Amino acid sequence: MCRGAQLLDVALGGTLHQHVPELVGTTAHGAAPPEFAAVDVDLDAGSLAGRLLGEHARVRCLHHQPIDRLGDGLRVTARACDGVVEAVEPS
Repeated sequence: MCRGAQLLDVALGGTLHQHVPELVGTTAHGAAPPEFAAVDVDLDAGSLAGRLLGEHARVRCLHHQPIDRLGDGLRVTARACDGVVEAVEPS
């Protein structure tokens, strides 16, 4: 969900936060040296991800630059408890 979603977002005109630890105040989304972290997320029950995983899931992620402003035609379908976008789908 991480880098693919970020790449898609930017390709569709969205923007990224420059450094997730400065945004949320922790290294919960991956530490240095780069290491995947387990993060609890809330999913939109009506989304593809929500139908596959349920309304709550623990996912492995590694973020440096999370989504800020969504690109055209996207909607957020999963967020970590600190608000970081974990999944997007076409709107």
